[in-house]
Parts: sequence; C-alpha cells; structure tokens
Amino acid sequence: MKTLAGIEYQERGAGAAVCLVHAGVFGAWFEPVFNQPALDRFRLIRPIRPGYGGSRTPSAPASLAAQASQCGELLRRLGVKHAHWVGHSSSCCIGLQLVIEDPDLVAGLILFEPAKPSGPLRVVAARTYVGPALAAARRGDTATAFDVFLRGVGDDGYRDAIRDRFGEAGLAQAEQGIVVLLRRRIARRGRLDLRTR
Repeated sequence: MKTLAGIEYQERGAGAAVCLVHAGVFGAWFEPVFNQPALDRFRLIRPIRPGYGGSRTPSAPASLAAQASQCGELLRRLGVKHAHWVGHSSSCCIGLQLVIEDPDLVAGLILFEPAKPSGPLRVVAARTYVGPALAAARRGDTATAFDVFLRGVGDDGYRDAIRDRFGEAGLAQAEQGIVVLLRRRIARRGRLDLRTR
C-alpha cells in the first residue's frame, strides 16, 4: 500500500484508469477484484476511504462530498485525467458527487447496490436497520450495530460471505469498519464508544 494526500491506496497496471472504491464498513471489499489477472490491461487504483485502513482519520466525520473531493484529489495527483469509477453502496454516492464536482475526471460509473440517499427507500432503511444500528452504536455495542446493519443491507448470510472471501481476520476488520461508517451519522447526537463487546 502507498499513501498520497492522506489516502492509502493500491495501484497496478497500465491502460484506462479504473478506480475501485469500497463501501462503508469494509475497506478491503474490492481487493479480490483488484487482484484479478483479467484486469491486467487496466490501470487499477484502489483507494481506502478516510478513516479506514491506513488512510488518515478525519478530525470530524467526513461527508460523502468531502470523500469525493479527497478521492478526486488522489486521482489527479496520480496523474489520472479520466477514470472509470466502480462503487459499491455508499461509494456509489461518492462517485456521483465526484461527477458533479469534476465531470471530466469521471469517464464512467459502474455502481453496485447504490446506497439509498433519499426518498421512500431511505425511510424504510432508516426504520428497519439504520436507526437500530445507530442506537446500538450509541450504546457502544459495535457487534450489534454491525450485525443489524449488515443484515439490513444484505441478508442473514453476510458473515459467511465475508468469512469465505476474507477469513476471520477480514470479518473482524469489517466489524470495526462499522464505527467509521456510523461515526458521521451520530456525531451530532452523542458520543460513540469505540470499544467492541
């Protein structure tokens, strides 16, 4: 891993730039895609969002717009003129924000399971899993926050999917990632205890 502009990232290959940006919770999510030999003809860039892995932890919760600006800065400092953005969940919103801020930088968008930023789906998400996950995080119960959130965005088999791909250490890393994801949402509502139970 390298670090530039406070963002940890991996890079390999040459050709058209493809930026693989992970969702909230788990910074290593696109690592298996990054390592696929079938993508050798592309310049792959896999940034680790602020607060995850070795990327700088912001002093205040980072908005999706701030993260879009930071990812854009990383790409520009790497000399990228146009990149295909591959996003998952919340990083889809970051990619869309980057298109608004710097449309020439984004050559295309590939968006997997975009997060629900507004409308009726957001209301359902807030009531069924985001709200309960936030409540657990406020109590300092990271394990429950992680479980409720991942069951909401995925299904009951989420642990097996993460464990099969990344092992027990990856599952533990993902559980810690819930703190980063929820921190910005509860910053104004109360203190987040970073301990796990």
